[in-house]
Amino acid sequence: MSHVTRQARPLLLALVVTVGGACGGDDGLAPGEEVLVTGTWSGTTTIGLVLTLTMTESSSGVVSGTGTFGSDAAVLNVTIQQGSHNFPNLSLTIVAGDDILTFLGTVESQTRIEGRFNGSGLFNAPLTLTKN
Repeated sequence: MSHVTRQARPLLLALVVTVGGACGGDDGLAPGEEVLVTGTWSGTTTIGLVLTLTMTESSSGVVSGTGTFGSDAAVLNVTIQQGSHNFPNLSLTIVAGDDILTFLGTVESQTRIEGRFNGSGLFNAPLTLTKN
């Protein structure tokens, strides 16, 4: 193996890893790409309660919307009382009946938001919202 080939090998490997990582479909965002959260999103909490939100994001990052929260046994209508999206960070305060729920998340892709949910007996529970 020549001296040039040995030196080029690590560079070639790094290039293959970089290109391979960029071909992940919807697993991430391209550099500089931002996502609006407008649309319908849903996720299931660790105790089996489903949160579904139809959100609208203004040009200033204010998020509003409505949805449902619960299980097959009982579902509550919910309203986003306060919401903000400063890409990639999403912060929601949600009213569900007499309860106040919160979700703090990070937009990971066009169809996935990873975050932490508080309310209904859950404290900092992981919750992934996916776009429907």
